[in-house]
Amino acid sequence: MHAPSGVGLYGYINYEEVSGTYTNFRGVQQGVPDWNSWYFKPFIKRTWNPLGATVLYGEYAQYNDGFNRIAGANTCAGFGAGTNAANYCDGNATNGLFVTGSQIQRYGLGAV
Repeated sequence: MHAPSGVGLYGYINYEEVSGTYTNFRGVQQGVPDWNSWYFKPFIKRTWNPLGATVLYGEYAQYNDGFNRIAGANTCAGFGAGTNAANYCDGNATNGLFVTGSQIQRYGLGAV
């Protein structure tokens, strides 16, 4: 943060080398993808009244290939990397549907 103006920037980059494998529904060993994420948050901090400082900010993040497991909920037992969708939520899908990659984008505005 630049102290005189109150303008700042926060961010991070993350990379995880997984080096794992799983056996797919055909019995073939496959690698679990490495995953990465990054986050960017510009902000401005000002004191507009005697109650204290206010921070206005925007944020954006992206998470790549981080889909790994959903904890069990209701009748869903979990969905591990490479799991056949037929084994998920009482077998509602069949015929080899797999998650082979994922991307989540998060964005927002805020005032603190």
